[in-house]
Amino acid sequence: MKIQYYAKGISPLSHARIEHLTQAWVTQHLEPLLRGFGYTESQLVLAVEKHPHGAAKYLVRLKLHLPPKKILVAKDEVRDLESALDKALTRMLREVQRHIDHIRKRDVYRRKDRVERMQALEVALASVTPAKEVEAMIEAVLPRLREATHRELEFLRATGDLGADSPTLEEVLDEIAATVKAYWGDYREGNIYHHLLHLMHGILEREVWEIRKEENKESLEHLPIPDTEEQARWRVEEDIHEFYQLDQAVRLEDLITNEVATSFEETAEIAYMVQFLKELPISWRRALFFQEIELVEGHDLAKLLGVELAEVNQWIAYANHYLLARLEDAGFVPENGQPLFDWRKQR
Repeated sequence: MKIQYYAKGISPLSHARIEHLTQAWVTQHLEPLLRGFGYTESQLVLAVEKHPHGAAKYLVRLKLHLPPKKILVAKDEVRDLESALDKALTRMLREVQRHIDHIRKRDVYRRKDRVERMQALEVALASVTPAKEVEAMIEAVLPRLREATHRELEFLRATGDLGADSPTLEEVLDEIAATVKAYWGDYREGNIYHHLLHLMHGILEREVWEIRKEENKESLEHLPIPDTEEQARWRVEEDIHEFYQLDQAVRLEDLITNEVATSFEETAEIAYMVQFLKELPISWRRALFFQEIELVEGHDLAKLLGVELAEVNQWIAYANHYLLARLEDAGFVPENGQPLFDWRKQR
């Protein structure tokens, strides 16, 4: 775990003592808890400030950054520095445990909901006889579908829109295949691969919406007290967090194919490109990938995304303009002025 320390108004000896106590506490209590839940990388920011006057002489503030974008906070103010630290760390441990409990409950609910959907599809399948060609048609495009679904899952996980391991790639693919087989009459006409991409899009949209709904509910139940001064104090630490998040970036090798990933010669360009793609709205990025990598265009793309063609074209234009500007600021000039040109030409 990365730990950043900030101190104001305390002696170097006290500062060293606080660092030692914090590291020992983190090693004994916090790291085992986080590792057990799958958080292998995180960052703790500790700020200690001594007040010259008043009953509460020391203010200890903690901010824990959990990938991809969860932030937990805790603080305490008392006259004894070590007591303030101990109380703040204890509160942080409670916050971490509460967060983990919430994630576990959410995952249980999502799994139950997913099982119920699959059971409903199995019932529908039992009442029909799927056409013989369905299985073969799905198998023919399954490698492409697997790659596209894996890429989308990786981005949604990296941006925190989906959990680290739910839904799994296989769960999404199973639901797509079962839906097509159970309701083949709805998918008989047209491009089968486009139908499968449309189903993938819908399934992941529902997963993202469910998580956001739950998180909004939680945030309303635990509204923080507005504190402008407190927000200003932590501005520097927020900048550090933004830089730290780049280390959490998913690799292009995990998103595209190895052949495409190696077309970029500079590791820095890979990291920047992934980071900039993560910054795009989901709809922009998905429209761009569907057009540039899956080669779905025009009205087929609009139908796949369920919006008007003009809106799709606008999303893609916005995405390209944003990526070009960000890449140029970072010192890179994409070939032909198209950020994803290298990926498309190797398809």
